[in-house]
Amino acid sequence: MATREESHREPREIIPDTRVAAGAKRRKLWALIVGISEYQHAPWNLDFAHADAEALYKHLIDPR
Repeated sequence: MATREESHREPREIIPDTRVAAGAKRRKLWALIVGISEYQHAPWNLDFAHADAEALYKHLIDPR
């Protein structure tokens, strides 16, 4: 399981769709994605929250 330090990511811009109309201003799009797997109260721990957050990030930056 990734530790907090291992799973920390610097903020990165989500790359917007490249099919913008000619002359249109490109906007910056941001997403805050949080996946907490380890809690102070151990019974609340989750197995895949950090992995789900990473997968969602990869999905959002995919140009398709």
